[in-house]
Amino acid sequence: MQIKNKIKNIFSPKKHCPICKKNSLEFKPYGNPPRKNALCPHCNSAERHRMVYYFLKKSDIFNKKIKLLHFAPENIFYEIFSNCKNIDYYPVDISKSRKIKEKGRYTEYSL
Repeated sequence: MQIKNKIKNIFSPKKHCPICKKNSLEFKPYGNPPRKNALCPHCNSAERHRMVYYFLKKSDIFNKKIKLLHFAPENIFYEIFSNCKNIDYYPVDISKSRKIKEKGRYTEYSL
């Protein structure tokens, strides 16, 4: 029985990503210097993304009808918020290399 449990532990997923909901034996190293188990190999979310996602899930942001103005959005959150039907999402970024709908500076918008 001990051997069976050891084999099960070796091949069972040890890490879970709440964003993509996938399991992995480990996360990839990331950063400078590299941190162990930092980046999800499936969706490339870092620890800070997963932490913010946990916070957002505990809030009502995914259940309420809201408007969200998001400056310099991280790719992972851009994908999440863009796909939420209840969120009227306005991502803004000054960088032209990003796939953001709105390009511009925050000084160009009136609230």
